[in-house]
Amino acid sequence: MQFYHARKGIGQIFTAEILALIAGVLALVSAVMALTAIAASEAAASDATVGGLALGTGGIALVASILAIVSFILTIVGIHSAGKDEETFHKAMLWLILGIVGSVLTSTGAEGSFLAMVGTLLSTLGSMLSTLYVIQGVISLADRVGNAQVRRKGENVVKLILAVYIIVLILKIIDLVGAKSDFAVISGGVLGIAALVLSLVAYIIYLTLLSAGKMMLQN
Repeated sequence: MQFYHARKGIGQIFTAEILALIAGVLALVSAVMALTAIAASEAAASDATVGGLALGTGGIALVASILAIVSFILTIVGIHSAGKDEETFHKAMLWLILGIVGSVLTSTGAEGSFLAMVGTLLSTLGSMLSTLYVIQGVISLADRVGNAQVRRKGENVVKLILAVYIIVLILKIIDLVGAKSDFAVISGGVLGIAALVLSLVAYIIYLTLLSAGKMMLQN
């Protein structure tokens, strides 16, 4: 079969993004519950209520983290496989590694520190560019098989993904540099939720292209 590795790789990336989407939804639920717990604490709710919310938040966040890790590993496998048929996917792998470095810096640095901000920037940039290079890989494959429809779809998705990621990055930076008063914690949480919602939008847009690319290579 022509482009067997690319078809297999794109299918694996598609599955990885489904898992990432589920993880993102769970992370959103966890963030909302965390804000609810803060609000309940401020309103002098019972310890049982606050404790229950905190426990639920932790459990959901843990499941989201596990799904995110599985998704990440599957993405690496998929990009490696697709790269055997299309060189552009190799560039996506390089930016994915940069995203890993950024995530490590973010988790290492104190909240609101310069190191955390640099890590957030690198993580978001790495995620954005690895995604864009996967999209470019699908566009290149569309050119090679003569599928103008998927090519046009890919070009439109690039613009949408870029817009979403830029907004997400701005929201994350605002959240990181904000003062840590009680009000700022809640407002920062709201910004974090907004960034998560936009990230979910990006996942869905990205999924539509991966699905089209996978179907294209099955013909």
